[in-house]
Amino acid sequence: MWATPLELASGKPIGEIPRDLPGDLGPDVSARSALEDAIRPWLAQPGPCCTGFSGGRDSSAILAVAVQVARREGLPAPVPVTLRYAGAPDSDESVWQELIVRHLGVDDWVRVEVDDELDYLGPLATRLLHRHGVMWPPYFHYEHVLLEQASGGALLSGHDGDGVFGSFPWAALSALWHRKRRPGASDLVTLARFGAPRRLRSWEARQHRLPLPWLQPAVRAGVEAELAVEVAGQPRRWDHWVPWLARRRSLALGLSTIDVLARECGARAVHPLLDSRFLAALARQGGWTGWGGRTEMMHALFSDVLPPEMVGRTVKSSLGGGFWREGSRAFADQWDGQGVDLTLVDPDALRQAWTAFRPKIGAIALLQAAWLASDRARPGPIPPGVR
Repeated sequence: MWATPLELASGKPIGEIPRDLPGDLGPDVSARSALEDAIRPWLAQPGPCCTGFSGGRDSSAILAVAVQVARREGLPAPVPVTLRYAGAPDSDESVWQELIVRHLGVDDWVRVEVDDELDYLGPLATRLLHRHGVMWPPYFHYEHVLLEQASGGALLSGHDGDGVFGSFPWAALSALWHRKRRPGASDLVTLARFGAPRRLRSWEARQHRLPLPWLQPAVRAGVEAELAVEVAGQPRRWDHWVPWLARRRSLALGLSTIDVLARECGARAVHPLLDSRFLAALARQGGWTGWGGRTEMMHALFSDVLPPEMVGRTVKSSLGGGFWREGSRAFADQWDGQGVDLTLVDPDALRQAWTAFRPKIGAIALLQAAWLASDRARPGPIPPGVR
């Protein structure tokens, strides 16, 4: 599955793919037990079982559950793999990482120091661009570094934990229902939006312009219209919203890219938080109102294996500084306006978007597309390592 030129230009894959969650879990299957079931086979396999461990709540939860299952059942311990970003202090998660490693008593921990290697146009990204073309999302090469450490085995990830735990659009109302906070004036607006008919919710969503100034006006208006329909169509019940989340095309595109890179590295990419049985159990336990919020879910599912500081963590570091480095800036500065579809993109506005401190993802996909077009136009041999 590949992103379309419009999806790459806008950074907004929209739509759904066919996917049903199981409905016959059995009464004793909880979200936590389903998550353990999703992890266990990969700990028992012959090859190494690694976990991509950034120090955030989602990757920490996967590591913690995997460690508990391994110890309880006498299986080989999972090996956390962490990328450390030189020259990107706002991406530093070392304090949180070390907290979790100490708490879990993990002995084997792989730390990979990276500098310019993860530049959007660094040596790894450009090599993969030659092999596969532009893929979604533009930081796909990050996964390649992790997957290399799991060659011959499996890499467990906390992929899309932000989506599963943190993107329910009616979380504020869920928190009120579960008495996790006091009501405020803004809740009246949220309640009105919740009760509004779908057409009115779509109209309201259209009033918020997307920060995509590099798109041609008509193209941008079309993307905004499609996105408004998608936003308005999100189910209002938690147990209906979770299956909708699992069907997103944006998610499927990202997983498809990771699978391509995993095959190249001789590894299996495993995403327990997106496992069908786990999602079905999570939906069933939350019922129609949901869990009350992300922290409430983290507490219910992982408070026995994570320290309280991590369960209640609300801050999150940015990884953008590790990707927007000298190679990307240099190409953006000298770009001649070629290599992008001018029916979709205004090159002058795109150049301005690249000068921002942290360019938007859609702008980065276009950066890679423009680089690839310009590099293929140059005469000379194919660079080493490219096939």
